[in-house]
Amino acid sequence: MSDNTVSHKVMNEFLSTNKQFWEDFFPSTTALSDEAIMVELLISHIGYLMGNCIIAKYLQKRLKTRIIGILPPKTSPNYGFTLNIAQSYGITEFIDQDLDIGFNFDMNAENFDHSDIRALREEFINMEFDGVPLGDLAYDNYLRTTGKGTIEKVDHEVVNHLASIIRDYVFYDMIIKQQKVVATVQGHTVYNYGAMARAALKNGAVVYGKKPAGNPLTVRRYTTLAEKRQYEFRLTQDEFSQLISTKKEFAVQKGRQLMDERIKGGTNSEFSGAYGEGKKLYSREELIKKLNLTTDKPIVCIMSHLFPDSPHAFNSILYNDYYEWLEETLLAIKDIPEINWLVKEHPHLEHYNPRHSTTELATPFAKKYPHINLTPGDLDTNSLLPVVHAIVTCAGTAGLEFSTQGIPCILAGESHYSGFGFTIEAKSKEGYVEQLKNVGKLEKLSQDKIDLALAYTYAFFKLVRVHCALLPKISDRFFDKTDISQTIKEATDILKNINPEDDPTYINFNRQLDTKAAHMINFDVLSK
Repeated sequence: MSDNTVSHKVMNEFLSTNKQFWEDFFPSTTALSDEAIMVELLISHIGYLMGNCIIAKYLQKRLKTRIIGILPPKTSPNYGFTLNIAQSYGITEFIDQDLDIGFNFDMNAENFDHSDIRALREEFINMEFDGVPLGDLAYDNYLRTTGKGTIEKVDHEVVNHLASIIRDYVFYDMIIKQQKVVATVQGHTVYNYGAMARAALKNGAVVYGKKPAGNPLTVRRYTTLAEKRQYEFRLTQDEFSQLISTKKEFAVQKGRQLMDERIKGGTNSEFSGAYGEGKKLYSREELIKKLNLTTDKPIVCIMSHLFPDSPHAFNSILYNDYYEWLEETLLAIKDIPEINWLVKEHPHLEHYNPRHSTTELATPFAKKYPHINLTPGDLDTNSLLPVVHAIVTCAGTAGLEFSTQGIPCILAGESHYSGFGFTIEAKSKEGYVEQLKNVGKLEKLSQDKIDLALAYTYAFFKLVRVHCALLPKISDRFFDKTDISQTIKEATDILKNINPEDDPTYINFNRQLDTKAAHMINFDVLSK
């Protein structure tokens, strides 16, 4: 969170230093082809602006093409700030996002059959334009904008979100064709930003998805529409198999160290929220007494989600969104009284302008059914590790965390860690409900599965993340406050003391381009 207010002196020093830095790296006199790289500059967060521009420049040096910056509309309050930052990277061609582009869109809320809301949601999610799926982007954009967890009816507001996504797609499709775009560099491939990625992939361009805003980061390389909903940090089967076949013992050891650090809590954004500071560590006895749990029943915790936070960021989910998943899960477990069911709210809910919450949805069930309880709001998730028999989630990182401790995890959709041999994954809604009914029969994970989870922990948090030496310290969480003047000043200081070709991101990104790998892999950590 920042207002992008910075003193003229600090800003001007950065702009001039940065401009000279990139001129030395890639002189403006270099002969360029008529093809182009399109870089997304729509998010004013300084980490996304700098990071996207850096990757675009590294790619430009490799491809010898033009760079076209996609700017927000001129009416955007951060338009001037964004333009100045981008120009200092030697970017000279820009196109403003066109919110008034004309296209044919003949649809209204009355066209939809509202008799079955779940079928209606599914129909909306699967909508296509030009043979490209766009309904899921519109669905998630609506949730994120409104703070809702689900679509309760397809009204004019919902339809307008679909029209907006289609408009964006038409705009990017036109630009990509006109400007001979061969690659895009993006900070997001979900929400309305996904329209850019899908237009690029539809036209044969390569998408480079950079995540997160700060360090360490990854760049995922997308080449086909079939990959459109591959989460940036999710490893490929080949990447993970290679790690297991060559460095399994090392990866397991490092994964255990990382997970131990994570569940202790800390100041790093990756380690905060569910664990550590501000949270209370309950003993087993305290938790059982506080929630009046039946001591002779297994305890299973449902780890809920941020309902508005892009439920279609992954290839598959058994239900239409996280809200529907939890609702259907609650309806199933009300008839499974032989289990003590706990339901946990996501720790970052307050930052998403929520209109729906886990607490709101689960409370009526908890009041009516004694075997269903909400966890205390101040609960340190560490409290659950010696208590729960299993956990249930869709895609939450808790599934990875608990798997490393030998606790089985049932998933109701794809996650960044599913499909690697240590989670329980249903193929259908019916299969999922059966898994819930039989959860009490699950045994602790074998050591082999625990080791797979630990190795994946290492791969996820270290192997596919590379430090970018040109980025100052920046939080990757949008709700953290940023001192923009200090950040700009730190960026200037970095530029005065580094050769860009020594940047680990430059080295590993070029390796990725050479091998055409999915991820920018940090090979250096394999020797540490």
